[in-house]
Amino acid sequence: MQLLRRLAAFFGMPIRIPGWGAMLVGAYTFIPDTAARLDFWTGKVGPLISPYLASPWTGVALVVTGAAWLWHFRGVVHVHHHSATVQLQGVGARAEAGSLVGEVLRADSRVPLQDAMMYGLNRVWPKPGDKVKDGQDGALLLFFERARGLAREGRLVVFGKLSKGHLPAAIPAHFWETNQFDYMSVVFQEPEEAKTEPATLPAGREVYHDLRVDKFQVERLWPRC
Repeated sequence: MQLLRRLAAFFGMPIRIPGWGAMLVGAYTFIPDTAARLDFWTGKVGPLISPYLASPWTGVALVVTGAAWLWHFRGVVHVHHHSATVQLQGVGARAEAGSLVGEVLRADSRVPLQDAMMYGLNRVWPKPGDKVKDGQDGALLLFFERARGLAREGRLVVFGKLSKGHLPAAIPAHFWETNQFDYMSVVFQEPEEAKTEPATLPAGREVYHDLRVDKFQVERLWPRC
C-alpha cells in the first residue's frame, strides 16, 4: 500500500502533469519515422509541424523542460517516513514530523494552538475546560519563544487564516522573523480568536487568525520524556 501511495503521489499530482507530458512527447520524438506518424494523425497540418516536432533538438528541449518542471515542483508531496522532512507547496517551509501515513500534515490532525500550548506545558493533551495553572507564566513564555523559533526555522508548521472568509493556509517560515504569537489571544480567548501580531516595526499588514498546528508534529517536538 505504501508503494502504491508513493506512485500515486509521484505521478498523480495535477501540477506535475505538464512536466510528464513534456518528457513523454520529447521521448516520443526519438522514435524513428516520427514525422510520418505525425503526418498520418494530423493530415494537412502534419507536414507543417512534423519537421519541428520530429527534430532531435526538440525532443532534447522537451525532456530537459519536463525534468526541470518536475524538479521545481518536487516539494508538492515529499514524504520520508519516520522523522519525515516535508516541503509544502507554495510555501517552501520544511517541517519535521513523526511517521506520517497517506498525507502530509493532514487537516484532520490539526489542533488549535491553545491545545498545543497546554500539551507543551503538561505533556498531556488537554480536556475540555482545562486552563493554565498558576505559576506557569514562565513556562508559557518559554513555550511561545520556542514555538516561534521552530516556526521561523520551518520545523513547526503553523496554519492560520488571513480573514474569516479565507481557507487555512500554512504560514511561511519567513513570516515569523518579524511576527510572533499574540500571547493574550492565545491564552485567554477562544481558539478561533488566536492570532499573530507584529514583533518589529514597521508593522506588517498580515495578521493570521485561528492558529492551528499538526498534533503529531507537536508530540515530536515536545516529547513526553
